Order: sequence, then C-alpha cells, then structure tokens
Amino acid sequence: MMLFASFVKAPIIKKQLNPRFWDNNLVRSSVREILLVRERDFVSKLGLAPSSFEDIRLVGGNASFMWHDSSDPDVTIKLNRGMNLSKEDVRRIRISASNLNYRLSATLDGVDLNFYLMYSLSTPLRLGCRSLRSAFASI
Repeated sequence: MMLFASFVKAPIIKKQLNPRFWDNNLVRSSVREILLVRERDFVSKLGLAPSSFEDIRLVGGNASFMWHDSSDPDVTIKLNRGMNLSKEDVRRIRISASNLNYRLSATLDGVDLNFYLMYSLSTPLRLGCRSLRSAFASI
C-alpha cells in the first residue's frame, strides 16, 4: 500500500481556473470561438447536421480548479436527445468520432484537443464540466 501511495499525489486545488482558457471564471471569448469552430468542423466531418448536437462542453482539469500545466483540453459534444438514436446508432457514431478525432488532430494554441461524444437522457453540468453554448460560459 505504501508503494502505491508514493506514486499517487493528491490533486492540488487552485484558486482560479486555468488562465490560459479562463478570465475571471468566464471562458475567454477567443478560446470559446476556436472550440466552436472546431466543433462545427468535427460535426460536419461526421456527416451530421449542427442540430444533431445540444451542447459542447469543456471537461476535465481545464474546466475545474484542479488543472495543471500539462492538462489537455477535453471537449464533449452532447448529441441531441430528440434524435431518438438506437444504441447501435450511438455506437457507430462514437466509433466514427474516435477515428475522426485521431485523424483531425485538432489543437488549441498548440495543445491537442480531444473530442468525445455523449448521448444520454440526463447529463447535468457538474464540477469539471463547463458548457460553451451559453453566451458567457461561466462557472
């Protein structure tokens, strides 16, 4: 047990969100615009209409107070629940998205972006998850 404890460090909680992406707890407008453009590109290459998606969210360390210098921006694109997709449809879209994510190699200020798709009935925003659809995208 002691050996394991020597490898695992408790997360350091910062006093502010990563200033590279946030300004006074609001997502920087330049970051938001870049992410929305990358999202539209990602969605169009999947062959889906923009209306197929409900939300785009910055998730993980860069959406929380536990970021560190090597945190990469993770972006979740939430599929529209009104599409009534079967599990098989969702599986196929996710496989396509994974392959596309690898091929696109999208970046933000030289840092790799990782896109993920989400499709579920209830997915509330929570700690480490910030919506970028709202005009201000605040915490």
